[in-house]
Amino acid sequence: MEFNSLLSINRPTVIFDVQDGETVVIDLASGHYYRLDAASTALWQRFDGSTTVAALLECCENRPEFEPRVTDIVGDLLEKAL
Repeated sequence: MEFNSLLSINRPTVIFDVQDGETVVIDLASGHYYRLDAASTALWQRFDGSTTVAALLECCENRPEFEPRVTDIVGDLLEKAL
């Protein structure tokens, strides 16, 4: 994974709705939908085309503890082309 690549939501193919700290994401191309927990939603909301994985990690107070989780979440979203 490239830590300095800009992250953005794959619009208009992907739509989403945030409710009570969780997100439902629908991939209109595949018909699949996903539910993101609070941690994934916090990351998802920063995918505005101006954020990188490196920038997300800089926000973590305990980076060594959270880096694997952040990279797993981002990697999973990228793999699904969301």
